[in-house]
Amino acid sequence: MARRLITEQTVRQALRTGEALIISPDDIITPAAKDLIRSSNLPLRRTEDSGAGRKTTAAQSRQGASQVRGSGAYHSLFDGKKRVALGSDHGGYPMKEMLKDHVISLGFDVIDLGTDSPERTDYPVYARAVALSVQKGESWRGIIVDGAGIGSAVAANKFKGIRAAMAYDTLTANNCREHNDANILTLGGLLLGVTTAREIVRIFLNTEFDPRHASRIALIEGFENENFSG
Repeated sequence: MARRLITEQTVRQALRTGEALIISPDDIITPAAKDLIRSSNLPLRRTEDSGAGRKTTAAQSRQGASQVRGSGAYHSLFDGKKRVALGSDHGGYPMKEMLKDHVISLGFDVIDLGTDSPERTDYPVYARAVALSVQKGESWRGIIVDGAGIGSAVAANKFKGIRAAMAYDTLTANNCREHNDANILTLGGLLLGVTTAREIVRIFLNTEFDPRHASRIALIEGFENENFSG
């Protein structure tokens, strides 16, 4: 049986209906969906088994997402460090390597999806890798570095559920999180200084989305549903 992808839209739909969100051990929950579950205290209903033999528990938790912590197959759902996926082409490789330790120092885990050298390569390959990692819930957020930061944003935004934004200073870094709930940051490795890049990353990873803009994100998700098949 195919694994179900639980996104922010799935959680928002449950919040609108007031029903508990049913989660099975096989489900893929995106990092943004996990964040929304935490902040909204959405009640969850767990299924005991995966596949055709699934059975829903009779008791429905009304204590919210915090009750999932430490409960069997869900022990890691909201625990542990958040993972950040990093990717770059040759133009962004030196900055990506520098940012690894910086992201770790901010308290996050890192997965490096390449490239692994300064040899010439194609940025869409690594934008795709980071976008898929975030889309599938394997990573909480992503950072992609190419020469200018533009191409990787364009490529990553071809994937449903991805909101990739290029930031070039602290104001755009803050805006892309507060206003756009960006889950991938793109940077111009040949255009930014090290100090600026580090500060942009810090703001991107630590700034919360302002729910005043939720209706606009819902519009974007509506466009995705109209135009994306997967």
